Amino acid sequence: MSRVVREGRLAAALCVALLATGCAGAAAPGWSSASAGSSAFARSSASATASHIVSEVKVGFLEDLSQEGAATRIAPAFQAAKMAFDMATLTADLHVEVELVGFDTEGGAGTASEVARQIAEDPSYVAAIGAPYLGEQGAVVEVLDDADVPFITLSGLDPGLAGSGWTSWRRAVPTQDREAATLAGYVDSLRVARRGVCLAGDGSRVGATFLTALASSTTSRVLVRQRLAPTEESAAVFSEAVAASGCRVVVWGGFSAGAAALERHLVGVGLGKVRFVADGGVKDATYLQVAARAGDGTVVSCPCADVSTSTDLAAQRFVQDYQANYGLPPGSYAVEAWDVAHMLLGAFRSGVRTRVGALAYLQRMRSYQGLAGNYVFSANGDLERRAATVYLYRDEGGRWLPLARSERSHYVAPAGEPS
Repeated sequence: MSRVVREGRLAAALCVALLATGCAGAAAPGWSSASAGSSAFARSSASATASHIVSEVKVGFLEDLSQEGAATRIAPAFQAAKMAFDMATLTADLHVEVELVGFDTEGGAGTASEVARQIAEDPSYVAAIGAPYLGEQGAVVEVLDDADVPFITLSGLDPGLAGSGWTSWRRAVPTQDREAATLAGYVDSLRVARRGVCLAGDGSRVGATFLTALASSTTSRVLVRQRLAPTEESAAVFSEAVAASGCRVVVWGGFSAGAAALERHLVGVGLGKVRFVADGGVKDATYLQVAARAGDGTVVSCPCADVSTSTDLAAQRFVQDYQANYGLPPGSYAVEAWDVAHMLLGAFRSGVRTRVGALAYLQRMRSYQGLAGNYVFSANGDLERRAATVYLYRDEGGRWLPLARSERSHYVAPAGEPS
C-alpha cells in the first residue's frame, strides 16, 4: 500500500476519533510528511529542516489495515512514534533525520513477507516497528532477521515467536496469552462468575485467539461460546443463550464495534446486570460513543499504559504535545510507541546510521526506562515477566479509567513490580 493511501486512511481515522470523543471543534493536523499540527515543535517546514542534520535514515512501520476500523486503532501508535522522531530532529544532539514509513501487510503472510523484503533490500531502512494487532509476524521477522534489521513489535499476537531463535526482534508489550490470563484472573475473582461465563467474539483473529487463551486460563465454567455476526439477529440469538444458561459474565474477544452493539442489545433485553468484560481491542473512543450509557461498568484488559493522569513531568509533556499535534488525547499504545521510538533514537544519538549498528545497540540494551514503565527484555526478545504489565480499565461515565488496585486480580502487577 502506498504511503499516500495510508496517510489518507489515517486522516479519515482521526476524523472518526475526533467525532467519537466529541471534539468536533478540534483542529485536524496536516498529514504531510512533516505533520505539523499546532505543536510548538513544528511551527514551519523551515524550522523542521535543522542545519545540524547531516544524514537521513528510515524506520518502517508495519501494520495490518485489513480489519474494519484498523486505521483508527493503529493511528495513536504511528502518530506517537512519528512525533518522537520529528521532535528529535529539531534537537542539536541528533545529526540525522528519521523518516517513519508505513507499510500495510494486508493481513496475509505473503504480503507481510513482501513488505519485509522491501525493507530488507533498501539499506536506508535501519529498523522497523510492528504496529499493535499486527499478525503474521513470523513471516516478517524471518526476512528481517536474515538482513539484520532490528524489529520491535507492539503486537502481542503470535506468542510463540520467542522460541524461534531470532536475534533481531523484540516485543515491547506483553503477549496476548499474558493479557488473556490477566483478564481470566479478574473474571475468576468475580463472585458472579461462579455461575459460569459466556464467551462471544467477532470472529477476527485477534478475538478468536484471545478467547481461546482465556478459556484455557479461566477456572470458571464456560457455558456458551459463539461467534457473532454484526447483525441484530446474531446478538439476539446470543442473548437468548446467555439468559438460558444463567451465566452472569460475558467475555468479549475482538474489537469495539461488535462489542458495543452486543452490550447495547444485552442491556436492551433486560440483561444489564450481566457483567461485560473484553480484551484491549475494545479500549477506544468508538466503544464509549456507540455503547453510550449501556457500556458503563465494562471492564477491559490492555497491555497499554495510560499516563493521562500521571504527575511525571515527561508524561505530562507527552500528553500535551500529542494533543496539541493531533487534536485529541493519546490513545491505546501511543505511550509504548513513543518509548520504542526513543529506544531507536538512543542508537541514532550514539552515532548509529546502519541497521547493523542499530541491532548491536539494541542487543546491548537489556532494559529501558520509558514513560510506560521499565522495559526489561529477556534473551529471547519477549519482556521478562516482571515487566510484562497488563492493565485493567473500566468505562466510567464515558471515560476509560484504571481499575482501583483493590479490584485487580493477583495476575495484575503495577508497572515495575514483579508479578
